[in-house]
Amino acid sequence: MAFVVRQLSQEHLLDVVAIHRSALPGDLLPALGEALLLRHYQFCTSAQNLSRICLLGAFRADCLVGFAQVNLGRLSMPHFYGTPFIFSLIRLLFLRPIVFVNGIIQVFHGQVIDSRSADLAFFAVEPSFQGHGVGRLLLSSLSELAVENGFDYVSTKTANHRLSLFYQRIFGAQVMSSFGGWGVKYYSLRWTARSSL
Repeated sequence: MAFVVRQLSQEHLLDVVAIHRSALPGDLLPALGEALLLRHYQFCTSAQNLSRICLLGAFRADCLVGFAQVNLGRLSMPHFYGTPFIFSLIRLLFLRPIVFVNGIIQVFHGQVIDSRSADLAFFAVEPSFQGHGVGRLLLSSLSELAVENGFDYVSTKTANHRLSLFYQRIFGAQVMSSFGGWGVKYYSLRWTARSSL
């Protein structure tokens, strides 16, 4: 059965959260807790953000198996400020200090987004579907979306070296910079957005 990509809505958010948590367990956002992760994706799919954030999902039949969040402009994240966020950070500092430190490093080495780049903020495929073309399909659709919205490039950052090589091999991505974290190396990449890959 083939995979189909379509834009996600609020009805898919629990599946997005589950995939994000299972595919990216060492990522800062899932480490802050399921409630904050869900809140993030509710913010992404809210009416005021539909022109700035797009969540694409890859489906097999009616089952979501992967997703990508692309930012089509600069964002502020007001949904994170407040007491629950502060308590989650403090808890993370004590329970998972490596994830905390690497999250802070990522924030201070934020993705350099110029007006010509769409930002691939999050990208995850259910582990049992990795290696089956889901990621390539999602990223090709994301690239087309970037072109449709007037962007020349897609930019992202990752600590996954294999994924960095995938971006380079399949999409011709260039490593724009790299920086170190606690036990990891992050890569900032950019590739030319194309309407059909």
